[in-house]
Amino acid sequence: MKTESKLPIKEIILMIFSLIIAVLVVVCIMRLDNNTKLLLDECNEIKEELALNAEKIEELNDKLGFIDQKIDSDFTVLKSQGDELIEHAVTSRGTAVRQYKKTLEIEKTYSDLLEEERKTRIDSSEFDLSIESKRKEAKKNFDKGHYSDALKNYREILEVNPSDNEVRLYKMLSIFYINRMDSTNYSEIQNDIKILKENGITDERINEAEQFIKQERNQE
Repeated sequence: MKTESKLPIKEIILMIFSLIIAVLVVVCIMRLDNNTKLLLDECNEIKEELALNAEKIEELNDKLGFIDQKIDSDFTVLKSQGDELIEHAVTSRGTAVRQYKKTLEIEKTYSDLLEEERKTRIDSSEFDLSIESKRKEAKKNFDKGHYSDALKNYREILEVNPSDNEVRLYKMLSIFYINRMDSTNYSEIQNDIKILKENGITDERINEAEQFIKQERNQE
């Protein structure tokens, strides 16, 4: 009967140790594969996120480009409007300045007209006083029989106011009373009589002078 050979304890321990190492290696490889898979998954997720972010960045770039265009367009419009406003402001200012100057000119013209009118009124008042003074002087001379002096006064008044029929009447009478027989004055007297009658002036002295001149001329 043969006796079974027994493995030495050392070899058994070595085999067990090798088996443990093999198991550990397998476990490590499995863990490594699992970690690698996790890492790959994370990498894929990161890639997807990066791709998504890239799309978002591209979208943002498009939006920024659109915003830039909008800003440029709005800036161009605003600049154009600003230029128009500035031009309008300048034009309005120029118009306002011209209007102000025109207003000043109108005010000056109006002031000048008022001053001229005031002077005219003063001159007219002074003139009226002068005429009235001459009228009084002429009537005084006429009433006193100083017909030559009265005639001079009446002629001066008629030079500035030829439509004064009362003065023309007394001028005619002064000529007539100075010398009724002076036929050289008859034409002027008859002309005055004609004007007086055309203006509706009636006076017995007019008829007297007219009849006297007619008689004298008939005798001639």
